[in-house]
Amino acid sequence: MKRLLLLLSCTALFAYAQDDPLADHFIPPEVIMKHQGELGITPAQREQIKQQVRSAQVKFTELQWDIQAEIENLTKLLEDRSIAEGPVMEQLNRVLVVEADVKRTQVSMLIALRKVLTDEQLDQARRLRYAGGLPSPRQMRELKRTAEAAQKRVVVIQKRAEELQREMRRKAVESPQGDK
Repeated sequence: MKRLLLLLSCTALFAYAQDDPLADHFIPPEVIMKHQGELGITPAQREQIKQQVRSAQVKFTELQWDIQAEIENLTKLLEDRSIAEGPVMEQLNRVLVVEADVKRTQVSMLIALRKVLTDEQLDQARRLRYAGGLPSPRQMRELKRTAEAAQKRVVVIQKRAEELQREMRRKAVESPQGDK
């Protein structure tokens, strides 16, 4: 039961994370790469896109190292039994600064990719993005609502199961052990 609750929580969190209001304005590099023939990507465009993605990947790797170090420091502060809010919040701010750098790098790359594509290619890429099995933002909102509703039902079921377990324990204590 706890695994199901965790799974549903993760699903709802994933749905929330994917419900990005900017998603319709950018085309992920995977979509461009997957559909380069259909989009009519020229060799020059392909090289520009590859360069933009390579540059972002280098930056993402650096930021990944940075964020892991900052999270490790935050974890150490949180493990201290005499936890102090000030240092924890300062360290949390360091983590958030690196996370913001990740987002800036991502948006910068997506803007650069968008500039490489023609208007026709952008329109076609948007259509292909959602036709290729990736859920649209509207579908992600619906998934989020469904996951939240399921999570609420799981909580109700879990509470009822706990009540039944308590009732069974109470009956086991009340009945003599020799009864069959």
